[in-house]
Amino acid sequence: MAIINKGTSFSNGEQLSASKLNNLLDGATFGTDSVDNASTLLNSSGAITVRDSGITASKLATNAVETAKIKDANVTKAKIEDVADYKVLGNVSGAAAAPQEVAILDEDDMVSNSDTALATQQSIKAYVDSSSGIIQTALAFTTTQVSTTLAIPHDDTTPLITEGISAGLSVTMTPTSTSSTIRATLNGYFGSSNAGEYIVITIFEGDTCVGVSQIQQPSNGNTPLSAIYYFNPASTSEQTYSVRFGKGASGNVRLDTTPTFGGLNKATLFLEELS
Repeated sequence: MAIINKGTSFSNGEQLSASKLNNLLDGATFGTDSVDNASTLLNSSGAITVRDSGITASKLATNAVETAKIKDANVTKAKIEDVADYKVLGNVSGAAAAPQEVAILDEDDMVSNSDTALATQQSIKAYVDSSSGIIQTALAFTTTQVSTTLAIPHDDTTPLITEGISAGLSVTMTPTSTSSTIRATLNGYFGSSNAGEYIVITIFEGDTCVGVSQIQQPSNGNTPLSAIYYFNPASTSEQTYSVRFGKGASGNVRLDTTPTFGGLNKATLFLEELS
């Protein structure tokens, strides 16, 4: 088939005229051989058009698509290649460069110390919370007066959970790390029936004594105790922290909460886990 279909056909010996030449050109149409039917085709009017999806990647020259030719807001997320999990597109090369994947780290302790990676909101909050010093707290208090003649020996032996009596101060806490420090603050009034007698006050983690204080009874009245104990937790399991006290050798000793002042006179045990 011809590429162009002529508008007029001539016969041998036929006289050439202006009208026939005009018809030859004005009436000409493209023939079917003028298109490949892959990238181009003829429409119903005989005009050559680009076939739908006819322009493939192989038809485009390298570097043929310029930024200026892309309409604003027309490069969609769906047209960008898949991004790996916990990655974002950016540039951390220190100079102008093509976008590359930048890591997102979810580390509560920021252990990687990376100068190029991003951190998750959760890990930042966890790190700030732990860096503030106090991880968690717990409070126990009592308004009940307790007295006993049981002893906690005033000597060089470590107090035992079976010695003395409970002060009624007990609280549980689950430490987050054995590397943490527990700060236990104990406040209360203690006294003895015998002047000059020692009162031994202890704090236990489970059955293990982790802190001890002593008060020597004056001639009369009570002696205020405000003591702070520091120690590392034994494990990250739930622990019970309790206070016990007893006489050093003789007399009747007491945790005194009288007068009660309407229940405001309290003995307290305040625990803090420090990072």
